[in-house]
Amino acid sequence: GKTLIMSLSFVIWAMDSFCYQQFGMAGKTIGSFKRNVWFLLKILLRLRGYAVEERVTDSFATIRKNGIENYFYLFGGKDERSQQLVQGFTSAGFFFDEVVLMPQSFVNQAVARCSVEGAKLWFNCNPDSPYHWFKLEWIDQLERKNALRIHFIMDDNPSLSKSVKERYKRMFSGIFYDRFILGLWVLAEGIIYDMWSDTENVFDDKDVPATLKHDKMRYIVIDYGTTNPMVFLDIWDDGITVWQMDEYYYDSRLKGRQKTDSQYGDDFEKFVGDD
Repeated sequence: GKTLIMSLSFVIWAMDSFCYQQFGMAGKTIGSFKRNVWFLLKILLRLRGYAVEERVTDSFATIRKNGIENYFYLFGGKDERSQQLVQGFTSAGFFFDEVVLMPQSFVNQAVARCSVEGAKLWFNCNPDSPYHWFKLEWIDQLERKNALRIHFIMDDNPSLSKSVKERYKRMFSGIFYDRFILGLWVLAEGIIYDMWSDTENVFDDKDVPATLKHDKMRYIVIDYGTTNPMVFLDIWDDGITVWQMDEYYYDSRLKGRQKTDSQYGDDFEKFVGDD
């Protein structure tokens, strides 16, 4: 489906646009990338007349056609340490397969490596939470990033027969149907506050009463976590409406580094401030 089409398009674009340049291609792990992308991609490239010379032990390949030659390096972006793999790498383009499975630090480091004039970034993924970093930093920032988004649904997949598509539609429901069949970025089922409304429960600074922080009740709500996220909420109650004015959120799994209780204590003091 999208992975095979996009990976092939990435290589064709690279070969049409550059010569003697380096490119990066990444998956969650190098093993998963070779299995899910590279195996079939090599076959398609050779069928289209490209010569693919592979150095398996180095996860590296040289691709040639009509006197054009470029170099493709394969990476795995499985954790925070993976960013070290691309440090110092100079690239004319990077392809990320299932980018939502990769840590933001790895992706940011790879993006920073694309310093060749005309370099482009190619991402594909299945949807996740609407609060996933990739959704917030890229999909919601298309104009600022000068990016193009193509939204695929399962029916767009040319490799699936009609009967297989119908079977998948019967198999999935709820969040899985929305994500895998419709390609929507939705929250998981079982969320505590299922009555949440972005219209009713989100406010702008201009909506906050000027007198809110004078003679009103303030609460600091804490959800303690070390392996799980640590959360502080700054809550003000004016007797009619409860306003969440600020939030502290630290996910040690996502960041790849745990904080000590002392560090959380320092963060808490800064969060509370002098109010």
